[in-house]
Amino acid sequence: MQDVRELRTKMFPNSTSIAALAAKLVRAIETSEFFELLRTHTVLGFLGLPSYGGNRNQAGWKYIGFEDRMAFEPPFGYYDAEDRKAEKK
Repeated sequence: MQDVRELRTKMFPNSTSIAALAAKLVRAIETSEFFELLRTHTVLGFLGLPSYGGNRNQAGWKYIGFEDRMAFEPPFGYYDAEDRKAEKK
């Protein structure tokens, strides 16, 4: 984070906080290894298992429409619904 603060101070001397940064600074750091690591861990925390300490109240799963069930039963989607109907006849 110190590197980010130094870059912000250099590029935007009048800026007082990271929240006030311009898109130019974000573009400057988004190709760095640090930003890639930060983004990866953010996604993992957002979609991970709550038992591992992420995805509080299953917010990530709710956002993407994932249902947390012990077991899934067919039909799983449009692609096998007709086959399941034929099997029951």
